[in-house]
Amino acid sequence: MATAHAAWGIEIGAYAIKAIRLERAGKEVEVSDFAVIPHRKVLTTPDVDVSDVIRLSLGQLISQKSLEDELVVMSVAGHSSFVRFAKLPPVEPKKIPDIVRFEAVQQIPFPIEEVEWDYQTFSNGDSPEVEVAL
Repeated sequence: MATAHAAWGIEIGAYAIKAIRLERAGKEVEVSDFAVIPHRKVLTTPDVDVSDVIRLSLGQLISQKSLEDELVVMSVAGHSSFVRFAKLPPVEPKKIPDIVRFEAVQQIPFPIEEVEWDYQTFSNGDSPEVEVAL
């Protein structure tokens, strides 16, 4: 059962899926569970169906560990993601999501409907300027 003080971290590597469950106990953090699930084939093998291999490995992880109702954090390989920064004009806070979507469409070189994306805003209390990380 998920608690506000526990989370799974999952990394999909070329050779295996590595998962670790961390739990906070007071000011300490301890490992409460872990798993290493080797892929059936290395992801860099020529002509391998990477999506299929990852799907099978994740299925094996889910069959071994109960992740339902758990907080899960996944890492994404650098070559599979990218970050873009943009400065937004001074606007009302309620208009920021619309402006960010416009910036995302301009800066992401793929059809926006085919991309999993999010943003984080940053501002300095001394300046009305807002910067966004896509």
